[in-house]
Amino acid sequence: MACVSVIGTEAAASPTTLADVISAAPIFHSAVQVHNPYQISWDATDKATLSPTPPDFTYGCTATLRTWIPGESVGSLPCNNKHDNLNIGNTGLFFFVVIGVPIIAVVLIATCCGIYCRKARRIRRGRDEQRRTVHQPPQPVAPAAEPDVHLNNVKA
Repeated sequence: MACVSVIGTEAAASPTTLADVISAAPIFHSAVQVHNPYQISWDATDKATLSPTPPDFTYGCTATLRTWIPGESVGSLPCNNKHDNLNIGNTGLFFFVVIGVPIIAVVLIATCCGIYCRKARRIRRGRDEQRRTVHQPPQPVAPAAEPDVHLNNVKA
């Protein structure tokens, strides 16, 4: 949990010139400053010398407190030693869901689009071929030319 504080600007004296207005104008009127929380840890042997005395945790267990008021008991806390740095559970399943599933989805969509386009092209070619054969008038057949052979001029 991050630490949050509100930052505001104080009202400036009224300026008299345009240059004073520009130089005195605040960059922001109010803002929220957020910084990482403080990470505090101690050794079990140091507990007696710290002031205020830190809360008791189960021996050998680390826990995260969102807030703690010195002197108050923290009650029972779950141990978070198992996943101190990695809170994603089963990493194999996590990477499959995050990386594998989108890749599989893209491949399936691309395959479906390819199949649809090929089928549409085949149907369109069939229609075009059918239109060409139905709407074309029959071509006239030219009479065969007679051979230019004259048997009368043959000398023996």
